[in-house]
Amino acid sequence: KDGLLSFINTSGKPAFPNSFPIRYDLNFDHIAFLFHDSLCVIRTPNNRWGLINTQGEWAVKPVYHSIDAPYHGYRRVYDGTHYGLLASDGTTALPLVYDEIRREPTGKGWILVKDGLACIVNFQLQVTVPFVHDGIYTLSYIDPYGIHEYDDVASDEYRTLKPENPRFFRYDIGSKSGIIDAHGNVIIPAIYHTVFMVNDHLFQAEVTYSGERILFDTQGHYVGK
Repeated sequence: KDGLLSFINTSGKPAFPNSFPIRYDLNFDHIAFLFHDSLCVIRTPNNRWGLINTQGEWAVKPVYHSIDAPYHGYRRVYDGTHYGLLASDGTTALPLVYDEIRREPTGKGWILVKDGLACIVNFQLQVTVPFVHDGIYTLSYIDPYGIHEYDDVASDEYRTLKPENPRFFRYDIGSKSGIIDAHGNVIIPAIYHTVFMVNDHLFQAEVTYSGERILFDTQGHYVGK
């Protein structure tokens, strides 16, 4: 009422005296104002998210850009740059240092992504798989001189050719790519938009879409732009 959100108990009485200002021009359709583990998400007029307890007090101050619904006792939080996890009582379970946190597809835990590497942790936050990726692909050589029967990219700028006996492979984590060798060792972390082989000794990585490109050797050492 009048831009304020209040709560009542099952008897229709005020659950607590505090009310919370909200903005209806923010999309609240996906927010259920329900208490899970005695905490409820509140989104403030300046579009910051926090959690209140059943006394109407801030258990987690509204400083986040988003707070997810609970999943196996944890809430994923986002500060606009990094992700972390809150425990069921609102305390920090994992700090805000991860580039991405997502549910493991088979429901066995979380996938944590940081600095181009990813691992799986269980619901006790113990690492169960130290290295995981979203896909591995044969690397391609850059071929700027025309059409080849094995082209897999059609571009006005260059075409690509896959090597006959690959020693290195592209691996993806989300939308970013890196390079591993045939033994699964990470040569270049998956923090680039594209990666190619220039020759048997050099890799090219695209830092931004259609932007700066840099070179690495086969040990992953920076060579130049």
